[in-house]
Formats: sequence, C-alpha cells, structure tokens
Amino acid sequence: MHSKAITRFTLPWTWNGEELIMSARCTDERGSTQPSTPEMAKFKGIGVEELKTRAYNRFNIPQPWKIDREGRVTNAIFAI
Repeated sequence: MHSKAITRFTLPWTWNGEELIMSARCTDERGSTQPSTPEMAKFKGIGVEELKTRAYNRFNIPQPWKIDREGRVTNAIFAI
C-alpha cells in the first residue's frame, strides 16, 4: 500500500431500484477523513449554499453520485 496512491475498492451491494446518492470518503494514514459538504462549509466559515457558489483551489469533499430509478448515474456534488 502506498501513502499517495489511488486505491480501488469494492462494495458488496445489490441495488434495489430506488433512487439514491452514493459517496465514498477517504481516510489517510494519519486518520484524517475527507470532510462532508456541511463539514467543509463549517471549516470555511460559510453556509452550504454559499459554498456552492464559490470556487476553491483545494476542494476536498467526497464526490457523490446520484443513481435514479432508471439506473442513470449523474454527479450529485451538492446533494449531500
């Protein structure tokens, strides 16, 4: 295992056909975990709605994906 490498993972899971948002958070060797969207807003000292309208050089929140009832997958970055 390498400290700064992309790591593939699997999740044993069977989709039941319901709409959902899926996301994975990383934890580094020091035990630091990626912040959620609300945690990042709090860290920046702003509300979640304001966070959505600003551009940041380092925006380290997990990348969520929405799966709709038809199985379409779309980016859901501000859904959680």
